Amino acid sequence: MRIPIMPYMDRVIGTQNWSVVSYVNSHVSDRADAIDLIPFIFSANNTFQMYNNISVHANVTPSAATFHVLTTEGGDIPPSDFAVSNPDTIYSDAIAELVDALQQNIDQGYTKLMEFDQLSVRAYLLQKGFTNAQINWLETIEEGTLSFDKSSLAQAVIEQWIFTAAPLDSWVTINGGSERLIHGLLKVLHHPPKLLNRVTAIKPGRADSLTVVVNHTVEHSYDHVISSIPLGATRVLDTSTLSDLNYNTTMAWRALAYDDAGKIGIWFKTRWWENPDVLPAPFVGGGSSTDLPIRRCVYPSYGLDVQDAPGTMIASYTWSQDAARLAAFYQSAEQEEFITHMVLEDMARLHNVSISFLQDQLVEAHLWDWYDHPYSVGAYALFAPAQFSDVLPPLMRPSCNGRLHTAGEATSSGHAWVVGALNSAYRAVMEVLAVEGRTDLMEKMIKTWGPVDEVDMGWFTSPNP
Repeated sequence: MRIPIMPYMDRVIGTQNWSVVSYVNSHVSDRADAIDLIPFIFSANNTFQMYNNISVHANVTPSAATFHVLTTEGGDIPPSDFAVSNPDTIYSDAIAELVDALQQNIDQGYTKLMEFDQLSVRAYLLQKGFTNAQINWLETIEEGTLSFDKSSLAQAVIEQWIFTAAPLDSWVTINGGSERLIHGLLKVLHHPPKLLNRVTAIKPGRADSLTVVVNHTVEHSYDHVISSIPLGATRVLDTSTLSDLNYNTTMAWRALAYDDAGKIGIWFKTRWWENPDVLPAPFVGGGSSTDLPIRRCVYPSYGLDVQDAPGTMIASYTWSQDAARLAAFYQSAEQEEFITHMVLEDMARLHNVSISFLQDQLVEAHLWDWYDHPYSVGAYALFAPAQFSDVLPPLMRPSCNGRLHTAGEATSSGHAWVVGALNSAYRAVMEVLAVEGRTDLMEKMIKTWGPVDEVDMGWFTSPNP
């Protein structure tokens, strides 16, 4: 997990007492339970880019000309200024006006962004005068296959804002992995969560309460229920007896788009990419990209000062259609063996090493597909066109006469980030207090935990939109 140092992420990694990392670190009794932030090495000059079977280092401009995809070379990009320009710059410039508006003022920038919410990224770029061939090339370098068709422009602009608001050399990650964040939170919670208790239904309770059914048998009654279950998993809950559950909410549960994503982690005997005896130009950290099936490799930023640190890396990180297609090979031991061999072949081509060398280095591979996991049913929310305008608002207001609240990263403008989940939790608690008329506690909430850096969509002002 990587996090940019920017005000929007203060809820996670800021120095304020209401930042999760600061709060945990100031409340754990044992320093071994603290959350240790270390630099995330976003890029390194000697990592690789490989497209159209041509491999160059990361410091080379990844233009259409660089990878010989011009019409004069059998490709579909005519010789032009576009053909020799950096796709990162072209794409960034195309949406810069909307990104800058968000940077200046999140509420005003979001309002401006909603003027274009009906558009996909491709539709917007077509309006800007780009050809489909040019858009395909930009997508190949910038995103997963078909992302520009599936993603709303608003989604892409918010993502670009987050990725460009902080310099790439000021990102951080959690030493020991993101599980350390969960570990720290569990150490400071007064009421730890009850695990292995699957919610199977929500139904009316006595008076104005709601009843949560666990494992089809055990019932618990609550005045308010906050559900942070990913929406794909929410769909299998039995809510059929909730007569006050409005259609806008259930439609949003069903329709909100989640992206495909998959990771293949490989444990090698050594960190061979850091070894000058293996690569003529070794490197530390960063990532490589390609149009091969693995699409992206990410090299570890941790353990840099540890002798003989594990050679564990993300050998393949895929999104959208790239992820969906690879996931077909995650379903059995036989297929996993096949796809692991393919990953090693792709990595050998990308890094210009032999497949036999990587096979000898291999210790273990682990494959993960978020759509194949019953507790996630998708990787993260990736809003389709019009979904910020039409689908998100019902999720940011309570239903069932103000008793049922939907939370989770998908219900925040910062979805796909930890800060989105935290902002949604803040909103859900504020909803509960507002419904109960506890303005005193709402004021205390703001005083204790600071204001939430979230777009104002009128949440908690209307229990049943």
